[in-house]
Amino acid sequence: NGIMSNSIEFEPFGEFIVDYAGLAQLPRIGWIGKERDAETDFGNFGVRNYEFGTGRFLSGDALWEEYRGWSMYHYSRNNVLRRRDPSGLAEFLDSDGNLIADDGSSDGIKYFTTLEVVQNSTVNGVIDFERAIADEHTTEVPCKEVIRDMEQAVDDAGFGRREEGGLIYRDSDGSMGVHRAKTGADPLKPDGTIVNASINLQDLRNPEDVRLSHEPGGNFHTHPRATVPGENNTEYFWHPEPSPTDISNAQEYPNEKRYVLAPLNGTVYIYSSSGIHQAINMPVFFTIWK
Repeated sequence: NGIMSNSIEFEPFGEFIVDYAGLAQLPRIGWIGKERDAETDFGNFGVRNYEFGTGRFLSGDALWEEYRGWSMYHYSRNNVLRRRDPSGLAEFLDSDGNLIADDGSSDGIKYFTTLEVVQNSTVNGVIDFERAIADEHTTEVPCKEVIRDMEQAVDDAGFGRREEGGLIYRDSDGSMGVHRAKTGADPLKPDGTIVNASINLQDLRNPEDVRLSHEPGGNFHTHPRATVPGENNTEYFWHPEPSPTDISNAQEYPNEKRYVLAPLNGTVYIYSSSGIHQAINMPVFFTIWK
């Protein structure tokens, strides 16, 4: 019925601030989706318990030797605006999903990068992971919900000529999501002429979903795997990689990573205004969190 039933505010490291609904018992699942034990008030993060008031784990990280200089009990390197810690390792993967390196930070983040980036970020046998992450050829893997929507766009496009896509956003709480755009127009007109019918990613299916709290987090669109008839009984294929127009349009947000989903050759292209940075195996990309 549109009436807000409950609203809870959290401090940056997960402590409750206000319970607007005045509930007698707060929900078990809350901050970043982790369970809060009613008896101990600790967060159950799987491998370790977490104390919301201090923003620290209650036991040391088993991988502490791999990142000396940090406390054994820190949460996401004290950077809750950029990092979450679901108890996994930050993995650096190549375009086929092979593990190149991990930083031992227990922040559960995955990155696509190249062996060359890791080698160029290594000094005296030690990898400077901050340098590797800052390289334009390194891209943080989107969350599973965003990848699910990207995979759905490929399914929706099927073998047709119309493009599918959407805007990736980052909400004020750090979570990510997708606003799907309306399906692009058919480039093949009834008279047989072919026109530019690139999808308009600003033309959303549900424009009312856009909120001021959203920050742009990139976008994606498919390149069709269908063909169009050409001269002398020939057929034309779309180029799977990002087009010059795609690269040019990225000038609006020059540091933003964008994606072209190309089922024609089974590749996910990651690009920005400076060009194509990575070409990821599509089956690997879609199953990276499974």
